[in-house]
Amino acid sequence: MTRKSIRIKKDHQVPKVLIGICVIFAVGSVLILKNQRNTQGTSKKSPADLLQAARFNTQPVLAFFHSDTCDSCLDMVSIVDQVYPEFADSVTLVDVNDYDDQNRTLIDEVGRQFIPTLFFYDTSGKRHTHIGIMEADQLRKTLILLSAGD
Repeated sequence: MTRKSIRIKKDHQVPKVLIGICVIFAVGSVLILKNQRNTQGTSKKSPADLLQAARFNTQPVLAFFHSDTCDSCLDMVSIVDQVYPEFADSVTLVDVNDYDDQNRTLIDEVGRQFIPTLFFYDTSGKRHTHIGIMEADQLRKTLILLSAGD
């Protein structure tokens, strides 16, 4: 081989090595980010823990029991998403998906039978129940009363 042909082969190896290093770096970065997301997700309180903490601290609570498949539930999810942000500083939202296995004990404890169901806990722990769809204006009025302590 001539010197020129040896030089060409060495020049082709450098980009392959750089590409390999970039691929390893990219895969490592993805794995690190994925692990961080999983770690953050595990620190999130379960609905049962959130409800218990809010009631212990005598905070008003909207416990919203629903599924992600029934039409009435999806309508109610939209209404809660529309109205609740106005009360996020004064009322704790406990969002309970019926089909999430981690919520089975909580569902049994509160005696929820139908979905969608809204449980409103005042600061004294007294619970008011609404089954089915609640119109946005009525939900807003109920949350105003709840956040005022009435």
